Amino acid sequence: MCTMSWFYHDDQLELFFNRDERNTRSKAIPPAVYPSSADSANNINSIYAKDPDGNGTWLGVNEQGLVVGLLNHYASMQQPISKQHLPTNAPQNAQFISRGQLVLDILNTPKNQLEQKLASINWLDYQACYLLILNSSALQSNAYKYIWDGKTLNHRPLPKIVSSSALSSEGVVGQRIKQYTQANPQTIEQHLAYHRSHLPTKGPMSVCMHHTEGQTQNLSHISVNSQQVTYRYWAGSPCQTEEYSTTCLKIVPEAVPIP
Repeated sequence: MCTMSWFYHDDQLELFFNRDERNTRSKAIPPAVYPSSADSANNINSIYAKDPDGNGTWLGVNEQGLVVGLLNHYASMQQPISKQHLPTNAPQNAQFISRGQLVLDILNTPKNQLEQKLASINWLDYQACYLLILNSSALQSNAYKYIWDGKTLNHRPLPKIVSSSALSSEGVVGQRIKQYTQANPQTIEQHLAYHRSHLPTKGPMSVCMHHTEGQTQNLSHISVNSQQVTYRYWAGSPCQTEEYSTTCLKIVPEAVPIP
C-alpha cells in the first residue's frame, strides 16, 4: 500500500512517496548512499532506504538522476511460481524473489541500457507490481509506469499520481486520486500537504493511511536537477513526523562510448 506523486518545475523533478506497511513489518533503515552491488558490472552510486525483511527497497535514485519506485499490484497478486518456471536445480521450497530487488537492479543499470535490462528480467520470479521509472529530465515521454500482472509486462506514460492498496483496492485508490485531483497541488509544499492529509477522513482511505493493522510508515521526497539529487526522508507517520534526514549525491553524466 503506497502513494506516489510527482511534478516538474524549473528544470527540476520533485517526487513524493508514502510507504504504507503493516505494523508487524521491520522498521526500514533510513536512506544512505550505496555503491552498485558486488556482482554488478556497473559502478553507479544510489540513495535508497532499505527494507530489512526483503533486503531491497521501494524507492531510490542514482547518480545519473534515475528514479525508480515500486508499488504492489494487489489486483494481480499470484501464488508462488509453479515448478515449471523454476530451473531444474532450484530448491524445492523456492519462492518469489523480493520485488525490492528489482528496484536495486534498475538503479544499478546505466540509463542507456534500461530497455535491454527490462527485457532481460525473468519477470516470473516476481509477484505482480508496478515499477515506476523517471529520468532526470522528467519529461512525460521519459516517465513510465511498468505494469507486471504476473503474466505480461506492459508500460504506459506515468500519471502524476499512482497509488495501491490491499484494502478494497479500487475504492481506496480512486478516493486518493480524487483527493489529489481536487487539491491540484502545484508546489513542493502543496504536495507534502497532500501526502500528510487525512481526506476524506483519517483512516484506510486517506493518503496518510491509518489502520488497525498498519499505517503510512514513512514519507520520501526526492529532488533531481542537473547538478544534484536530494533525498529527504521522514521516518514515521507523515502527519506526526516533522524531523527528516537529508542525503545528497552529485549528478555524474553518463559515460560516452569511445568510437
